[in-house]
Amino acid sequence: MCIQPRPSTKAKISSGHDRNAFKVIGNNELRQHNSPSDAWCAINGRVVDITTFAKHHPGGDTILLAAGRDATVLFKTYHPRGVPDALVKSLQVGVLQKGETSDSFYDWDSIFYETLCERVVMRLKDRKLPRRGGYEIWIKAIMLVTAFWYSLIRMYIAPTFPQAALWSAMMGIAAA
Repeated sequence: MCIQPRPSTKAKISSGHDRNAFKVIGNNELRQHNSPSDAWCAINGRVVDITTFAKHHPGGDTILLAAGRDATVLFKTYHPRGVPDALVKSLQVGVLQKGETSDSFYDWDSIFYETLCERVVMRLKDRKLPRRGGYEIWIKAIMLVTAFWYSLIRMYIAPTFPQAALWSAMMGIAAA
């Protein structure tokens, strides 16, 4: 589903003759659009308005956590297969000013990252596994949460310090 951006936010570059050129937006302006009622983020140098799209985002409104910042790392991490370019273009309101990107230690445009994503997706396909995991992940999560809380309770009611320390260690293992 394509969500069209609000017409008022699609600011064109006044000096350019290219009808597809967008306004250049700096980090300071991007940071001002950081609320659920006015949310922009940058993805691969494109500034997109995610305000109305958040209601339709398959992952829920957690997309709003990216509001006001460069979300390239988040975007590439959660979308290893990518998303339709037409969707990103339909939400685009500008381009990020050159040299203003996220403070990541990684180069997400590198051949290493691209190859890594392809291999992970290929491996999951070969094993016929879903990207987000199956019922096994839910079983593990329930077991770990149960172990954590059980250890926490036992730690508090332990009659001696050594027993409390043992339950504390068990709680740490479950939390890790």
